[in-house]
Amino acid sequence: MQVRATADTEDRVEPLTARAFLGTQINFPHVQLYGQIDNSIATEVYGVSAGLRYVH
Repeated sequence: MQVRATADTEDRVEPLTARAFLGTQINFPHVQLYGQIDNSIATEVYGVSAGLRYVH
């Protein structure tokens, strides 16, 4: 994966990008299941996270 910043026609760097998130969480007694999908809209890079959390 190559990391880069976006520059406009006047060579100014735009350090911020728009991102979108979608996620859910299911709670049971002492356990949480969660998942999330995120998308960097400018670069079309996707990320996924999921997990199981024990809550005491």
